[in-house]
Amino acid sequence: MASLRKILNKGLSKLRLELKRLPPKILPHASAHDALWDSDNILFRKYHVGCGSILAKGFLNIDDVPMDGAYDFKENYVYQVEEIPDAFILKYDLSRGIPAHPGSLQRIYHSHFLEHLTREQGVKFLKDCFYSLAKDGVMRFALPDFQLWSANYVNGNNEFFSWYRKNYLPDDEYHFHSNAQIFTGMLYNHGHQMAYDFETISTILSKIGFVNISLGIWGESTFFEELTLLEGYDSQRKIESLIVECQK
Repeated sequence: MASLRKILNKGLSKLRLELKRLPPKILPHASAHDALWDSDNILFRKYHVGCGSILAKGFLNIDDVPMDGAYDFKENYVYQVEEIPDAFILKYDLSRGIPAHPGSLQRIYHSHFLEHLTREQGVKFLKDCFYSLAKDGVMRFALPDFQLWSANYVNGNNEFFSWYRKNYLPDDEYHFHSNAQIFTGMLYNHGHQMAYDFETISTILSKIGFVNISLGIWGESTFFEELTLLEGYDSQRKIESLIVECQK
């Protein structure tokens, strides 16, 4: 079974690479009003928020600049991705909240998004997620694991910091040569504004009202079956990510 899973993951990894090389065909699907705000005809129950260029099957993929600006998306329209069945895109500024009826969503997923928000914005965003989820709905998310980073720094794990510098930091004559510089590069570069460990984020989630808050494993979930494109077998993010799942 493990071998079969590995083969399937490799196949989907190739799909992700092909989608990067060849821009997917994007087709208008429905007006955002009809798809999201008509309470008698809500089309989407699973949201991938802060999606960037990663599109998930079975989800409404939402970002203020989806596909890194490769398409001229209109904000009032939902688009369909022809190459990925049941994958849809909505351009939307998430600072306005989650574009969903209260209690209408079954699943919310976001990855390496929360750390880009300030402390106050992050709490507001998580409250919006809670408000949008139905009872027993599940949120899953990934973000840089501050405890993991700290442990690697204290233990002097040069290999970990060299990996991050190579993949995520620019060449710089004066910076990013020591482990401390690379650590601060993760904390302050890429628009990051906050850092979390499990204790911190679980406390915030609990105060908001989430229950069954647990640590997850990259690419594995009993609640999310469509993880292979979201948490790819070959993704660099799994090396540094804290995975959290919680329920309303």
